[in-house]
Amino acid sequence: ADGEPTELGDGPSDPLCQYSESDIHVNEDVSTATSSSSTTTTTETTDAPAGTVVPAGSESSSEEVTTAPSGSSETADSSDAETAEKESSDSSVISDTSSSETETVDDSTASTTSSDGEAANEADEVTASASTSATNSTGSVPDGTWPASTGTVQYTEPYTVKAGEVFDGEMQTFERSDITCTEGEGQKDSAVFLVEAGATLKNVIIGANQKEGVHCDDHDCTIENVWWDDVCEDALSIKGGSESSVTTVAGGGARYASDKVVQHNGYGTVKIDGFYAQEFGKLYRSCGTCGDIPRVVTVSNVYVVDPLVSVITVNKNYGDQATLSNIYVKTTDGSDDVKVCQWSQGSDDPTNLGDGPSGTLCQYSDSDVHINEQ
Repeated sequence: ADGEPTELGDGPSDPLCQYSESDIHVNEDVSTATSSSSTTTTTETTDAPAGTVVPAGSESSSEEVTTAPSGSSETADSSDAETAEKESSDSSVISDTSSSETETVDDSTASTTSSDGEAANEADEVTASASTSATNSTGSVPDGTWPASTGTVQYTEPYTVKAGEVFDGEMQTFERSDITCTEGEGQKDSAVFLVEAGATLKNVIIGANQKEGVHCDDHDCTIENVWWDDVCEDALSIKGGSESSVTTVAGGGARYASDKVVQHNGYGTVKIDGFYAQEFGKLYRSCGTCGDIPRVVTVSNVYVVDPLVSVITVNKNYGDQATLSNIYVKTTDGSDDVKVCQWSQGSDDPTNLGDGPSGTLCQYSDSDVHINEQ
């Protein structure tokens, strides 16, 4: 045809067409074929913080950079991956599933401490799963199974997950080596992770040694399959942002929170889906003392055990909007008197006004809530 180039021939022609007859199988039975790969891998060892960090700008999970405990190896695609640099805090892996000895290393002091294993679980603790992630975590109601930790990492200051990054903790326990839970309000400097806007924290267990758990101080975070083993002040604090900001909590769980699990101080929307909570004050609290800021929350597919105050609490006078669906509640005493969506009068000293479905403030029906059902 007019405009088409002239064909010169076909077949092997080094370096234009590089193959041999053994590479081509014409009209042969494909069921006998065997796969082959020319992918080259490299193995590196690093003492950077444990976990998998996907740098900002990465296009897919196949380009993840894995950082592992000192003495272990990691494999990455040599054409795409590069060694992840140490982030904002010093840390070390202090235990794994094959050893009960723990060790804390601070690069600035080179001090080392050890202990003989972790404390035994409480008698009423949910049986731990042998898998590294809980079943039924996102898109369906969790079953209350707590994940088993694959190791422990301690930080001497909060670890920052930067905008655009994905931090995969590979179901290790992360906590602070210099902080224990004490009474009183904590600040972000007593958190384990600071998650920047546009960043993702996933597959992490937050240990007991901390006060503020995880901070998302500029909103627009993704918190995926994160578990708080023993909440101190708040599990997750969400601040800042704008009216269009959205922070997503997908899967995961928290237990033993005397007050709040998710504290929403900023603007915008928080979405909680597939979450498990046990023995807590409130799963979600829209800040009642942060000024006249309307907030939006959606809560779906959650399983909660023994809420001490409410499943969620929102502010009626600030124009909050809450939507709840597929909420499962269990009380160990068998009581059905549970405040699912509590209304508050926001002020310097908030007061409770009531609870239950109420227009756009608390949007749900009886069929959305299941209390002490088998």
